[in-house]
Amino acid sequence: MNTTPTATQKKPKRFNMHPKLLGSLYILLGLIGLVFAGYSLLNNRPDIFPMFGTAISGAFIGALSVVILIYGYRVFRKDFTPFI
Repeated sequence: MNTTPTATQKKPKRFNMHPKLLGSLYILLGLIGLVFAGYSLLNNRPDIFPMFGTAISGAFIGALSVVILIYGYRVFRKDFTPFI
């Protein structure tokens, strides 16, 4: 059986999102992460035992959100080069 595509068969078109829209979504995701990280760091109670874990997880989410913000800005500018 011949499985090679002919001139009449077309490949399905891949859905590509516009870089400005995708970059805006990444930036929004990073800002939401920063808000949650700030909330977890500022609103922890001193009488709760795992305060150190809450602070570390909030700091980790904050750092990850900053990386997502930087990547979103680079996608928004259409600069897909690596960070380093």
